[in-house]
Amino acid sequence: MAIPTVLKIGGSLLTQSDWNLRLRDWLQKQPAGLYLTIVGGGEVVEAMRELDRIHTLDQSAMHCRCIDLLDATFEVAAELLERVSPNLRTVRSYASLCSIVTSVENSTPDRAEIVLVSVQSFYVKSRCDPALGALDLIKDLMPEIGWQTTSDTLAMFLAGVVQSNRCVLFKSCNVESLVTLDDAVSAGVVDAQVLKYSARGIRCELVKL
Repeated sequence: MAIPTVLKIGGSLLTQSDWNLRLRDWLQKQPAGLYLTIVGGGEVVEAMRELDRIHTLDQSAMHCRCIDLLDATFEVAAELLERVSPNLRTVRSYASLCSIVTSVENSTPDRAEIVLVSVQSFYVKSRCDPALGALDLIKDLMPEIGWQTTSDTLAMFLAGVVQSNRCVLFKSCNVESLVTLDDAVSAGVVDAQVLKYSARGIRCELVKL
């Protein structure tokens, strides 16, 4: 059975002119398989954080607004990735995500293939639809509501949803000196919630792209 890998593209990478080329080059060195990829918010979400700092806004509402903004960075990333991967597949619904994961359960793709996934296809829906039985496996590990949940946590959560054991977080900062995941948390490179998913057997890798 082919197990997908989850990737997260840091939102700050979107402002770099050749990140899509570097991601393509990295992918060409990886084993054949499905690479489910989400995109962070970068400066788009940081602007919302600044508004909250100034005005002390409702935390739950701000959390949902930031999740909505990830649709915008998803669309930008899709446009830029299509320039280097014309056959890029995208996922915008939970049904589509399930269909793609199921399609590779008994067969491995002949190459490493990125599938760009909208966060709202697996996160917002999962919070209000008890019919998504697959999520029972990690229902006790739903991300928290608030600024403590970043796209790093959402990537690890997606790994749990699709039962992946590997999650790669692409960063724009230097990560070579971070020996352990605890080091990364202490340095503020990833958020602390990542640790609870790691404890469930999801391997988290940090890569400077």
